[in-house]
Amino acid sequence: MNMKKSMKMHVDALDKGKVGSDLVLSEARIYKGNYLVVDNRSTASMLVEYLKNNKLGRATFFPLDVIKPRFVDEEIIVRLRSIDGFIDTLDKLVRFDNKYINVILNQLGNVILADNIDNANRISSLINNRYKIVTLDGQVVNVGGSITGGD
Repeated sequence: MNMKKSMKMHVDALDKGKVGSDLVLSEARIYKGNYLVVDNRSTASMLVEYLKNNKLGRATFFPLDVIKPRFVDEEIIVRLRSIDGFIDTLDKLVRFDNKYINVILNQLGNVILADNIDNANRISSLINNRYKIVTLDGQVVNVGGSITGGD
């Protein structure tokens, strides 16, 4: 099977844009090397089999034909706009080709960006730990309230 003829991968779907930080985006789980955008579920499945059969590790694929967007509820966004430390959701802070909108919204549309860990914790409490919050320096308040961070 000729892999090049049977599939297409999309590279550089994301321009770091206004966020400008690999750390923030990696904590949001989209800007790591083993996350790949492909045209369809069939291509993703074929690549998974290829990785498995050749013992080349694991990757996560985002098939453009099936990936669904995710969002922070609008009423929560309205409440957060008046809270100190709230910046926006990550999807609003990056540039991308519009054909990748569902991938971007799936991975960043429900991730909130805060200026620091104290404000991230406060925001998380206000929204009942419902969404992931990433800080400008890459600390994370996860859904449910656990905190990931350090140096």
